[in-house]
Amino acid sequence: MQPQDDQIQWFAMSAPYCRELKAMEALGERGIETFIAMQWRNVRKSRTGPVATRPLERVLMPVIHNLIFVHSTRSRIQEAKLRIPYLQWRTMPSGGRNVPMVVPDYQMDAFIKICNTRNSGITFYAPGEIEIKPGTRVRIIGGEFSGIEGVLLKQKGKNSNRVVVELPNLGSLATATLPADLLEII
Repeated sequence: MQPQDDQIQWFAMSAPYCRELKAMEALGERGIETFIAMQWRNVRKSRTGPVATRPLERVLMPVIHNLIFVHSTRSRIQEAKLRIPYLQWRTMPSGGRNVPMVVPDYQMDAFIKICNTRNSGITFYAPGEIEIKPGTRVRIIGGEFSGIEGVLLKQKGKNSNRVVVELPNLGSLATATLPADLLEII
């Protein structure tokens, strides 16, 4: 999808050295909508003493470090980038040059809905980590993921279903396991 300067779109951007939360705050101050996929993780609280005796603390952290999704016009983001030097475009080749990556609204809506459930069964896969073959396209018709569309993923040796929402070149997000009666073939 080609970005247009005057159209509000979801852009995939990078904030290297784990500055995605700082970038989100700076963009928010300028009234620009952002999204970072977050999840709870157990981390060691202190760095002193043997690892086994350090207390664990639950912390909400970005699922994909350095990745931030920005919902605005290309020209408005470019203007904000002048004041946020560490914010960078994620690009992809198109027509012999690199253009900013745009994520279609329907994919971002599904991605955000899955992330916002804070369900512990959600799994993120980096690009190339799983191979999503053209499979059965399904829509979830009940439960907390109702309305999300994606590709059905069957796990070998398991009697469960997951629906994968793919963001091309960025990764994939799989829902928690779902019973077959909540799935509708598209």
